[in-house]
Amino acid sequence: MSNTNVPPNNNRRNELLEMQNRLTQDLNRSLIRLRSQFESFVNPVTRLTDSIKKVDKTNIEALRLGTTYQKLTDSLSKNSDILNKNLTSNRELTSAIIDRFGRGVRVQSDALDDLTTEMVATGQDIRSLNRLNSDLVLFTRNNVKSIDTLAKVNQDVSDTYGITNDKLINTLNSLKETMLSP
Repeated sequence: MSNTNVPPNNNRRNELLEMQNRLTQDLNRSLIRLRSQFESFVNPVTRLTDSIKKVDKTNIEALRLGTTYQKLTDSLSKNSDILNKNLTSNRELTSAIIDRFGRGVRVQSDALDDLTTEMVATGQDIRSLNRLNSDLVLFTRNNVKSIDTLAKVNQDVSDTYGITNDKLINTLNSLKETMLSP
């Protein structure tokens, strides 16, 4: 027998039944996948593994930036000591360090940390320091020693002559712009 004897409504009905079966099977497979993913999501071992992977990734990124665990620990403990003495607020200091990193200055030196902390503690403009150091990183091809030296000199000149750090930095930024302008 050929399909020519089957009425057109039966063909349409068979197509719809096939489509319904296929959609039901797809839905069942999706529900099974969803259940297994949910089980793995609520599994504490999976959550712990994910957390450890994130910590490892963060540590690897920090090492790429030249920050070792010891340097980071020393910097944090020093910052904690300063914060405990109520010299600066944690939010302002964190914001200054994040801005510095965001501008490409991924340096953790004692002189730069001291200068940043002093400027935050005295309410000076930290953005000009970050802009100057960002340009210095570009000009010196990421020479950490130049940034460290500039921070030390800035603090020494400020302490010796009683000029605020941000005024010295703004003077250097103006001098840099004058020298670079055509």
